[in-house]
Amino acid sequence: MNIEENLILIKGEDKTEKVITCVNNNGKCLVTFDNNKTYTYSSNNVKWFRNSIEINAETTIIYENNGPISGVVKIFKFEQHIRVCFKSGYKKLFNISDILMEKTSLNNKISNNYFEYLKKLSANVSITLDDESSFLSKQYNKIKIISPRSVLSSYLKVQALKKRKITNEIIFPFGFNISQKSASDNTNIGDLIKYIQYNNFEIINSNISSVFDFLYSNYSKKLLEILNKNKRVSEFASENLMNMVIEKVLCQEKFKFLDVVLHQPLKMLIKDTSKLTEIEHKFVKNILTHTDFIIFNKLDKMPVLVVEVDGYAFHANNKVQLERDKMKDEILTKYNIPILRISTNGSGEELKLSNKLSEVLKPNSENII
Repeated sequence: MNIEENLILIKGEDKTEKVITCVNNNGKCLVTFDNNKTYTYSSNNVKWFRNSIEINAETTIIYENNGPISGVVKIFKFEQHIRVCFKSGYKKLFNISDILMEKTSLNNKISNNYFEYLKKLSANVSITLDDESSFLSKQYNKIKIISPRSVLSSYLKVQALKKRKITNEIIFPFGFNISQKSASDNTNIGDLIKYIQYNNFEIINSNISSVFDFLYSNYSKKLLEILNKNKRVSEFASENLMNMVIEKVLCQEKFKFLDVVLHQPLKMLIKDTSKLTEIEHKFVKNILTHTDFIIFNKLDKMPVLVVEVDGYAFHANNKVQLERDKMKDEILTKYNIPILRISTNGSGEELKLSNKLSEVLKPNSENII
């Protein structure tokens, strides 16, 4: 039978799709199934609901166990029963007491007008992605339904929101800057950020900057200006930017006895390989294995600190590279060579480097009388 117009429950189970005919005869129900077999049931065991009400799936949110149900294309109500049809073709029957249904706040004309205005505004004020599209606008276009219980719904209805007493500036989130945002887009944290952005409307950029922000499309012109004004030591923009930071830090009076070299092969740094395992030995002897930067003492040429620049896109999801990074760290540790890893989705690189140099040089300075 047509499942959109009928619901037939036999002993509590939905058999609608398998039933061809259902005839009530003297307190008995004669049910013929799609295999052409007819069975007789007590009328008490057969419930036939015929007056269905279709509910607009595009404007309705259904929650089961406090979680929204996705992929819904059609909803039909048969008294206390709700039939839900999904994109996949799957159908499921719910008792109305087991679910929660809400109408989207966008049904309200005023709310919808405000939301459409915000969508248009987002296209002009948002961060631009690599394909020149608006990050915020893309996220707005994904929102089709808004729960009337959400903060966003209250905002669109121009209802008064509870205000918190704020004593300090809010950093959103966790020292949020452009580098971190770009790195987080494809992670669970990215989902959390988007949820906060569009349900709380509390977006305050961090006052902690990152030199690597210039790597992203928003600053492509600025990056070219910077690279043209400064010497290029590498084919990678991230290493050129880091070299600028290192040179700036080494100009400080307390670090003027230090210098830096780029891409020093490990085999030239480590002469005695007796501390290494066979795998580590092969790793070190590979001419392609090198450090990004070595900061060294100008007087004795001894290494003071190794600085590695970890590009988020290349390192974060690259298992092989992560293993190589780990091995390099372990080798340097065996020879008491300090290492500082700087991620391109971080911030405050100049301060981190300065603090690390002060830390590794402190034991030497304490021995000077």
